[in-house]
Amino acid sequence: TNSLPIPIEVSFSKDVTGFEQSDVSVGNGFISSFSGSGSSYSFNITPSNDGLVTIDIPENIAQDDEGNGNLAAQQFSITYDGTSPTVSISSSETSPTHSSPFDVTVIFTEPILNFEQGDVGIVNGSVSAFSGADSLYDISITPVGDGTVSISIAENIAYDQAGNGNPASNILEI
Repeated sequence: TNSLPIPIEVSFSKDVTGFEQSDVSVGNGFISSFSGSGSSYSFNITPSNDGLVTIDIPENIAQDDEGNGNLAAQQFSITYDGTSPTVSISSSETSPTHSSPFDVTVIFTEPILNFEQGDVGIVNGSVSAFSGADSLYDISITPVGDGTVSISIAENIAYDQAGNGNPASNILEI
């Protein structure tokens, strides 16, 4: 997930008393907006870093009307990814060039989804070949006329598995 904060719901099988924010152990995050009563409670978790966030509720921290303590909850875990995949464009071709087509490499910092040939912004050129997957793409660019060819990737064209969009790439001019 890239939700921030992460909403959490806790349900007991019976109404309980004594359940408080301090009873919840969080790995890689902290609790806010703790509320609830009876058998239903909710709070938010704000992750400290990207990665696994865990939530533990130990046994005997809440009691029902007969004074019976709760059983320990199964650990809840979720992976938080709030980091956008950055993208860079490079080529071994120097400017000016007489090569047509010339090759360009597009590298994302993590695997991305839905990156396609039409997502490449080109001025004074067109894509003549497009291949790649995950985080590495090889593209051949054919100039349509004399002059500078500019290649770029706009913001939020590609997304990682958590739904974070890329910032705009550098502009490669050859």
